[in-house]
Formats: sequence, C-alpha cells, structure tokens
Amino acid sequence: MERWLTSGGCTVYPITKGRSNTYLVFDGDDSILVDTSHRGALKGLTDKLDDLLDGRKLSWLVLTHSHYDHAENTAVLKERYNTRVIVHKSDYMT
Repeated sequence: MERWLTSGGCTVYPITKGRSNTYLVFDGDDSILVDTSHRGALKGLTDKLDDLLDGRKLSWLVLTHSHYDHAENTAVLKERYNTRVIVHKSDYMT
C-alpha cells in the first residue's frame, strides 16, 4: 500500500482517493484518521483501516470540514472504533 514518511517521523497512508480523500496518520503510538469519506466508501474504508490498524486503537478522527463527502461516515466510525472526533466549532453538529 502507498505510504509517505514525513520529516517529523509520521507515516501517512492515503486510504480513499478520487471523490473524497481520507488519510490514516501514525505518529508514535497515536493514529489519526483525516476525514471519513462518503457512505459508498464505508466498506473499503473500514477494510483498509482494520488492516492498517492491526488491532491498535484509532486515537482521533479529524474532520477538515463537514461536507458529506468528507464526513458522512463519522458517526459509524466513531462508534466502531470508539474514538474521539475533532472538528472546527463552526462545523460541529449535535
């Protein structure tokens, strides 16, 4: 699988591409998912996440903004991985 290594020591995996981009970032013991993509990408996204996480906890889920193609799977992934969500206060919905 494609991956990038940052100068700061993080490993970044592009998970989905095309209509919506999602990335899994490993920084030491922390793992951060950036965006959750759209509903149609959920199965492929969770398959890749499960493989890459390999039993580790997903530390954070970060949303760049709340458009459906970036955030539609947030509730499902938050529950599945029992993780915390970071989003700008102007995009927060209860």
